[in-house]
Amino acid sequence: ERLRARLTLKNRGPVPAEGILLRYSMTGSVAPIADEKTESVWGVPFMVDEKRVPKVGPNKTQDVYLPVSSALGLYLAKLARAGWWPDRVRLQVMIEPHRGAVAVQALESALEVAK
Repeated sequence: ERLRARLTLKNRGPVPAEGILLRYSMTGSVAPIADEKTESVWGVPFMVDEKRVPKVGPNKTQDVYLPVSSALGLYLAKLARAGWWPDRVRLQVMIEPHRGAVAVQALESALEVAK
């Protein structure tokens, strides 16, 4: 199955927002597989990427899908071979500020499993 993250952007301004750059990362909270009593620890990001959104119209909402499946698959395989497993995965997204940007906010983010 393919995992992807969905982010909903809304342009609240009266003019189109153009050239939006989203930077995102994924971080896992890991614990040893054999020891269920050990508390998990947040690691450093295992994936950092970016996605460009060319334009969001004035007073419009747009869903943006962020590919995370391949990086997550590699991360899980490495952890399993080492005897560790994440109990949580965190996705963080920021809108890269740039000159002349209008107000665009991230309203929601969700991880989806798609077939």
